[in-house]
Amino acid sequence: MIFGYSSRLSKVLKEKATKQKYTVYGVSHVQPSNGNMLHISIDYSDEGLSQLEGFLLEVVAKHQEISIVYCASVWTSGKLGEYDVSKLSTTLKLGLSFPVFLLNLLAKISMSNMQVVFVTGVLGDRTACRGALPYALVSNGSAQLTVAASQDLGEEVNVALIALGLFDKGQEFTEKARSEGVAIHNIEDVADVVFMLATTENPLLKSCIIDTSITLFNYEKIISEYY
Repeated sequence: MIFGYSSRLSKVLKEKATKQKYTVYGVSHVQPSNGNMLHISIDYSDEGLSQLEGFLLEVVAKHQEISIVYCASVWTSGKLGEYDVSKLSTTLKLGLSFPVFLLNLLAKISMSNMQVVFVTGVLGDRTACRGALPYALVSNGSAQLTVAASQDLGEEVNVALIALGLFDKGQEFTEKARSEGVAIHNIEDVADVVFMLATTENPLLKSCIIDTSITLFNYEKIISEYY
């Protein structure tokens, strides 16, 4: 099950999973134009949570094992005093509160062998820079959520986080940044790693934090020059 189903990463993940005979379910606030019946469109509100709970129960009834990849996000940058309140609220809701609500729902469902993978870009002090306050909160909050949830949920729901650094989402600046020496991962390589983590049988990887963003040293420079 992929949250943030409309993203480029999600589309590549779906292709990989489908080729290996997995059933793929999508969750996003955008209804796909192809009318895919394995997709639910929610607005991440209280009503949306109620819809999601019903959707999850239907999925659990059909499958013995479920993997969830959470890559739903909205990018917000700028200085304090300049943020659009509505967009800022959506950024924090998708990045902080909704993941907690999701894990709370999963904990209520009686099912073992459930793997949840949260996807972010950069972790740690590098995110605490000018113009990146919302992202710093969301990214590092996800890391703390992963650690706390892993202890709280035990072996019933495995929670992992992967920080991917910069990768090719189809951004306009991708080729220019690469030509200037910025490390931007290929989307296929990124999807391979996320897919591996979501479907792993290795107990060492079921609850972990993996940071592949260490090649990105000056995050403030990236924000100021490319975003």
